[in-house]
Amino acid sequence: MGYYTAIQDKEVLPVFAKLGSIEGEIRNFIDGRRSVLQVRDAVAAEAAFMNIPLPTLEDIEAFVKILERFGYVKLAAK
Repeated sequence: MGYYTAIQDKEVLPVFAKLGSIEGEIRNFIDGRRSVLQVRDAVAAEAAFMNIPLPTLEDIEAFVKILERFGYVKLAAK
């Protein structure tokens, strides 16, 4: 429930609105081994299959940073 409360934050909501239905796919590809770029590449294949617009790398990075802000993931420098 905390996740859905967090996404109602007025700074966060626009990022989630841009991602739309692909947001769940992004979360599915975050596994602790993939970089943000690798997540974007995997999501690109899903977006093509689902026939929806591909989010930009910047949108996905913003999404991951939001997840980090709320304690769901931790970004590591490589």
